[in-house]
Amino acid sequence: MQPYTTSNLIISSFANSFSKVSKILLTLLITGLILTGISINVHAEDSSLFKLIQDDGQFSLLKDAVQKAGLEGNLSKTDGDKLTLLAPSNQALEKLPKGVFENLLKPANKDSLVKFINYHLIGSVVNGVQIVSSKALKTIEGGELTIKLTSSQILINDKVNLSKIDIKASNGVLHIIDEVLVPSSINLESLASGVAVTQSSSSSESPKSTPAVTTEVSPAAAATPRTGSNFAVPMVLVTFGLIGAGLRMIVRPIKVKN
Repeated sequence: MQPYTTSNLIISSFANSFSKVSKILLTLLITGLILTGISINVHAEDSSLFKLIQDDGQFSLLKDAVQKAGLEGNLSKTDGDKLTLLAPSNQALEKLPKGVFENLLKPANKDSLVKFINYHLIGSVVNGVQIVSSKALKTIEGGELTIKLTSSQILINDKVNLSKIDIKASNGVLHIIDEVLVPSSINLESLASGVAVTQSSSSSESPKSTPAVTTEVSPAAAATPRTGSNFAVPMVLVTFGLIGAGLRMIVRPIKVKN
């Protein structure tokens, strides 16, 4: 076996460093390409989140659900903390098992409907870049959403794809998802059969047992992560910024042994 020379050590160290650089740059490049490939909207800042889904036909089912849950006011008010809405389109809601959405809208299941919608809400503004950099996001419902970055998608809870990002509103930001998010407190099988669907509630509960105050969940209490701005950074700048940060993390002096 040949002994390591100074040049061998330099080449070996450089190769290891280059390998690390390549991996980091590849990850950053993939992130940038995914975000750039997702349609981005920066208009409608004069409309509230509720008005956005009210005026867009692809959210007509979500709009009806929000109204039946009594959360129209929460998505319309402009005072207080702003919100992030992960909005399932009509097509996404239609992927639910037969009878689930229809039964969810029934007055007897209002409590579960509130939980269902609040599971799609984050109590602060979280733009697309922040979602990608997060491993988990806490919802107003109280549960957490896991975030996973693949080679071509941004997945929420391992299967729901983030298809459109950064649609700004006067009281937050809206992102479109291609499937619904279902909290663990809701049993889809029971819901499909018309039985009360909240795991912790009794099937004999009447609509009166769900107080209206449940619709006024404090966004501040559930906000994760916290951010005071809804400014969406241009994707090109974000990509180069991430690459620069990655380079600073891995570039370090190489020690040479004689």
